[in-house]
Amino acid sequence: MKNKTKGMINQCVAFDSEYDKKNFIKSYLSKHNMYKSFNQGKIFTYQKETVNFRSIVAKILKAKYKFLPNEKFLEKNLENLHNFLPKKLQKFESSSETNAVIRDFYEEELKIKKYYISFLKKIIKPIIKKDFYFQKTPTIRFSFPDQKSFNWKPSIHTDIMLGHPIEEINLWLPITRAQESNSMAIANLTDSIKVIKSVNFNFNKFAYLNQKDLKFHKKNFLKLKPLNMKDESFLIF
Repeated sequence: MKNKTKGMINQCVAFDSEYDKKNFIKSYLSKHNMYKSFNQGKIFTYQKETVNFRSIVAKILKAKYKFLPNEKFLEKNLENLHNFLPKKLQKFESSSETNAVIRDFYEEELKIKKYYISFLKKIIKPIIKKDFYFQKTPTIRFSFPDQKSFNWKPSIHTDIMLGHPIEEINLWLPITRAQESNSMAIANLTDSIKVIKSVNFNFNKFAYLNQKDLKFHKKNFLKLKPLNMKDESFLIF
């Protein structure tokens, strides 16, 4: 497949031929031997004594932004980080689909990487029970209340439409408590497959309709359920 992805509603993956499309669909609908364990998503917990991500994030933020409250206070109040940061750092930018805090945090990649690797070895490997490849740099996001940037409807997507491999297993780990609108919302696998089939696996059409067709967007949006999770938990799906 060609990958011309520029963003959630820009060019998505497209097929070079019908042959490629048929092979893709065959793989997409096949069931891996881990299917039964994670097909609808499964929430796990871990002990912060193993890897304390809240503490790590607070430490990196304080080192980056000296004006923030002390590290211990920040660790306890990460849910209110937006109250301690100027609005210009929180502004979501449509061109990069990031904000300044996200970009600054990526500059500190090496500081979090050893904890990330440790987490994969100590927590994830016993769950997967086999060797696996993993994303070299974890995707880190800071989402702030009332972020204003552009007139998109809430984005509905599958990572596959953005060029991720079919075989990928997702691990989503909230650093703070996640609930209702302060969370990620997902549809179950059965509904997800039905939606993609309804557009005949045309991901560009799927992205377009979700932004331009109110009825299509509303129908899909109602299938999404917000994840209610505490810190020290993570989702595999």
